[in-house]
Amino acid sequence: GKSIGLIMLIYGGTYLIGAAADSRNLIQPLRGLTTATQPGATRHLQFQPIKGSTGLWAAIERARQQNQSTMLDFYADWCISCKEMERYVFTDPEVITALEGVALIQADVTDNDTVDSELMTSLGIYGPPAILFFDANGQELQHHRIVGEMSADEFAAHVHRALRK
Repeated sequence: GKSIGLIMLIYGGTYLIGAAADSRNLIQPLRGLTTATQPGATRHLQFQPIKGSTGLWAAIERARQQNQSTMLDFYADWCISCKEMERYVFTDPEVITALEGVALIQADVTDNDTVDSELMTSLGIYGPPAILFFDANGQELQHHRIVGEMSADEFAAHVHRALRK
């Protein structure tokens, strides 16, 4: 019993230290301590927020005028996989490099209101996480859709395939 108590004390201590380091990751509570010391760990993809179909097509048109491909990320605060992608994939240097020159837009569907539902329905998306790619002409690259989580290495390779970089 004492051994189990000691293990639980150490285990609880790691969560306490992780919480003090602003980590909200239950699987790797000390990850915030290690990533804060890595060079470039604070870099993160910068998404332009959009709302509904009108916002989507306006953003795609701006990208088309600049001859840019577009990546659309469906995100929600209640989506655990979205948070994992945000924390571990969208901060990865290889992913950031792969998406240079790509217009990055994000539909935050946390509220799941009528506008959000109409956008997801129009694109055939059932919910986050989902990532869609559009070429420089504004045409969706449907066979390169991502639904669900993906590791940073897989995601970077997928971007290279999708956008022929």
